Amino acid sequence: MYKIIENLEHQAKNVHWLEFELSNNCQYANDHKWCPRYHDKRDLVFLRSKIVYKVVEFFKQYDFYGRVFLSGYSEPLLDPRLVDLVKYIKANLPKAHILMFTNGIACDENLLADVHEAGVERFMLSVYGQKEHQRLSKIASKLPYASLWPRLKITAGDNDIDNRINVYNEDTKGCGGPCYMPTLYYFVRNNGDVNMCFWDWKYTQVFGNLYKDSVADTLMNPKRLQINYELLNNNRNAIPVCKSCQLPDYRCTREYCKDLKL
Repeated sequence: MYKIIENLEHQAKNVHWLEFELSNNCQYANDHKWCPRYHDKRDLVFLRSKIVYKVVEFFKQYDFYGRVFLSGYSEPLLDPRLVDLVKYIKANLPKAHILMFTNGIACDENLLADVHEAGVERFMLSVYGQKEHQRLSKIASKLPYASLWPRLKITAGDNDIDNRINVYNEDTKGCGGPCYMPTLYYFVRNNGDVNMCFWDWKYTQVFGNLYKDSVADTLMNPKRLQINYELLNNNRNAIPVCKSCQLPDYRCTREYCKDLKL
């Protein structure tokens, strides 16, 4: 059985995945009813750059070498600060692998090339429908660091990205098994909240807010440590949203994160 380890260095070094949701801006926000962004009716919100700097500076102390995503439920290519933020992250976390999901609406191969040169290693181009599949296929064919990421089956009438919209429905059957995501994942929402997981799109599990809390305090938040303990020990029933989670099973296996110190 895994135990709770109340040691900051231990917790920080187990984080292998940083994600910054830079805003709540997305061109599909009013169209895709199956996406959590559709249900966010707030005015436009941008995460302050200083919060990104704060997190990067903290994990720099621990020689972070994992993945950094600039996505969340937002479209990062709409953010005018993007290139500068990518350059900052790469300069301060040189071993990190910066990745990005984009719906591709606001891009062509030239824009992606510029962001790639700034430090993004790979773009996953989310595909919604046959027309976008054709357009994005042309872009991806020219760029070895861009790949298609079908969100919808390329057939007429299909409109189900996945089942995350129903994750709070207790009748939904989850994948079962332990989960390592909250241990290795550090997700910063556009309002500065540090959340358990992007699957928890109603943000029921919050470990602090970086506008007022330190990164260390969010990592050592007793609620976070307890959730990690429950999920590592396969007690999904302790966290309602985790009971119905249907993330791919590989994220719930030890092989997904072999270098975690547990």
